[in-house]
Amino acid sequence: MDYPRLGAVVAVNERLSFDGGLTAVVRELLLDEIKLEFTSAGQIQSRSAVRLEGKRYELMDLMRPSDKQALREVAAKHRFDYISLACVTSSKDVQQAKIALKELNPKIGVLVKIDTIEGLHQYENLLKIADGVIIMRQDLSNDMSPEKL
Repeated sequence: MDYPRLGAVVAVNERLSFDGGLTAVVRELLLDEIKLEFTSAGQIQSRSAVRLEGKRYELMDLMRPSDKQALREVAAKHRFDYISLACVTSSKDVQQAKIALKELNPKIGVLVKIDTIEGLHQYENLLKIADGVIIMRQDLSNDMSPEKL
């Protein structure tokens, strides 16, 4: 996984879930690696989303340099009307995207996918700053029971 600061975000015994229902528990944090114990069978796909169950994502940058490059090469070049942001947990994430878009094409709108509990808790703040909100019930079901959803 290409996320050098993940060790600063997770703790021993925390649960991680991956796309496709694969789950793991953090067993050991070393200087440059994290040892996991997988609690379900499956296969990790390339570019699979990783969720830190019940954890704030504020230490994680939503927009990587490659994402900003994609905005330039795809969204601005092909005159997108909107882009969609996944794993949004705060209005800071939306502001970051809008700043990146401002220099390319300020008319491109930002839609927010709420697919984490943290994003759900920030719903009202996100609604104020985003150009639209999409509730991802399938993804939210990984973090909460169907009754709460």
